[in-house]
Amino acid sequence: FAVPSGIWSTPEAAYFGLSLQQAKDLGIDAGEGIALYSECLRGRVFSPNGLLKIVFEKPAGRILGVHICGDDACELIHYGMELVNGRLS
Repeated sequence: FAVPSGIWSTPEAAYFGLSLQQAKDLGIDAGEGIALYSECLRGRVFSPNGLLKIVFEKPAGRILGVHICGDDACELIHYGMELVNGRLS
């Protein structure tokens, strides 16, 4: 995964790395976590309509993919790219 993908639309959408289905197709025991923009204070104040999804490898928690839909998704995905490329959990 060399570069993140983003669509400047309303709402914006961006991703980097694997989806849950792609990970499973590769034989990886994977899960996903979802956080809504409205679940954090900044999101509630400035942009409550959006979400972040992280695909991770079980049980280590290594991040395999990041998917964002909402305001500033195309800018925020670069943080997700760092998590995937850094093999972080």
